[in-house]
Amino acid sequence: MCDQQKLYIAPSETEETFDKELLQNDKLLRSAKAVGQLSPIVVAIYPNDPYKDSNSEQRLHLRIIEGRHRYKQDPNWKREYWLIDDFQEYCKLRLNYDIKKRSNPTELKAILRMQGEDLLLKGTPSEKIGSVICKNLEGIHKSQILFHLPPEWKDSRKASNRLGKTKQKNGEHIHEKCLQEIANLKAKIQRLWTENSEMKEHIMNLESERR
Repeated sequence: MCDQQKLYIAPSETEETFDKELLQNDKLLRSAKAVGQLSPIVVAIYPNDPYKDSNSEQRLHLRIIEGRHRYKQDPNWKREYWLIDDFQEYCKLRLNYDIKKRSNPTELKAILRMQGEDLLLKGTPSEKIGSVICKNLEGIHKSQILFHLPPEWKDSRKASNRLGKTKQKNGEHIHEKCLQEIANLKAKIQRLWTENSEMKEHIMNLESERR
């Protein structure tokens, strides 16, 4: 495949999803001149992609998996092509590559939204989308994924159950702590009472000796 073909970046992958610092002053180009193009741009190819001639968020053919910043600075950067025919697999690969990069919440949110929209098109119930994405992306913490998803993509019952369990655990912890503090106070009172009794007895003995 000719490396001169134009690669695809989806409309939702706006400038905010790029690392501006990395693109400043042609950092990647200067690095490539110094040590060569060590890492190729990884590109998905899917010749039978029904969206391949469109600007659809679901398009896979000639879409960048990893290396968007390199492509921005040099469209002729060397490439590596992977045959991928499933959008969920594309998102999984993309996010696993992104784990190695500096975190960009805007980029993560955009990818997760694309993944969710694809699941909707495939008939996944909206309230199940969050759990499906979390199951597919084991390398990213569940709370981080859910934070970027809209409420309708989350199972409200599971969220309520998690909250209820947290409250119950916190309540049990507080109850146990109170019981322990009461026991400690009782022990302290008993110790002071004993010391007080011993002190009284000592004083009485002294007074007896004086007589």
